[in-house]
Amino acid sequence: MGDAKIGSFVFLNTEVVVGHDSHVGDFSCLFPKTEVCGDCDIGESVIMGINSVILPGNTLVNGSKLDALSVLRRSYKFSGIFSGNPARLVKKYDA
Repeated sequence: MGDAKIGSFVFLNTEVVVGHDSHVGDFSCLFPKTEVCGDCDIGESVIMGINSVILPGNTLVNGSKLDALSVLRRSYKFSGIFSGNPARLVKKYDA
C-alpha cells in the first residue's frame, strides 16, 4: 500500500510531488516545486514555500510554515515558521 492521502481543500501548485504513504492535511497549501518525500505527515493549514522539501518520515504539525528553498530534515512537535537547510525554527507559535 503506497498511496498518498490528500485532505480536503488542499492547494497543490505546479510540479508538486507527494511521496508514497504520505498524508497532507486539510486546507494546506503547497507552492510550486515542493516535495513531500515518502512516509511524511503534513498537518492541517500548513504552507510549504517554493522549492521546499520534507525528507522521508518527517512531520510538519498543524499551522506550520516551511519557508521557500528550505529542507526539513527532522520533525518538530510544535508549530512555527521553519527556514533554511536544514530547516530551523524561526518563530514558534503559541498553542
